[in-house]
Amino acid sequence: MVTVVFEQYQKARSQFVQTVAELASRPQNIEILQNAGVMSLLRPLLLDTVPTIQQTAALALGRLANYNDNLAEAVVKGDILPQLVYSLSEQNVRTFILVVSPVFILMCYLLFVIICCTWTISNCKDEV
Repeated sequence: MVTVVFEQYQKARSQFVQTVAELASRPQNIEILQNAGVMSLLRPLLLDTVPTIQQTAALALGRLANYNDNLAEAVVKGDILPQLVYSLSEQNVRTFILVVSPVFILMCYLLFVIICCTWTISNCKDEV
């Protein structure tokens, strides 16, 4: 009985994160997902004990962050990047290279873009 409850819980987490990742691949769903607070729901799944749930959560967050600068900034300000890095240390190198690496590179690029935009805006204000 007890193991059944845990199996159902794992299945529900897996199904949730897969559905969100799929929904995040369609631009018309992004705002709805954001308004539903999906970023804060995906964040703890980056540290899930099941590697496929971690990977799918990272994929969903990468898709959301790729949609616009506000969501990319939310990934950075929501302390999601440190959790992603931490989860990488728990996984093997092959998984990192095949699944997480592209999402991590995308997030680092988005962080770089945000920093550059912020720096440019602050310099433009100084000149005015």
